[in-house]
Amino acid sequence: MENISQFLTFVKNYGVPEDEVFQTIDLYESNDPTIVLQTIVSFSRYVHKNQQSIPVIGPKLSTKHSPPKIPKKPKHLNDSKWSSFEYGYIGGANQSNEKVTFGTKRNITKQ
Repeated sequence: MENISQFLTFVKNYGVPEDEVFQTIDLYESNDPTIVLQTIVSFSRYVHKNQQSIPVIGPKLSTKHSPPKIPKKPKHLNDSKWSSFEYGYIGGANQSNEKVTFGTKRNITKQ
């Protein structure tokens, strides 16, 4: 059990997150072999991150990417001369001014 505790201390100091580390009893009494394997795979990822020559077991650690920068609006779009009427503004269309009625009878035949 002392060797297991030393391994767990080393793994935590190496950078493996706490939620990916098994407890001593999981390995010693074979309670949860899945979490033991998860710890070994996670440890492998962190070792590979620091020493590229050592192969990784399972998926590699992801690298952090910053989102692409959104370009600023061109100056001509901020000008007061820019008209939204030319580019699709429909003047606040609604059912009353478009003469659309839902739920009423449609007179499609002459009476």
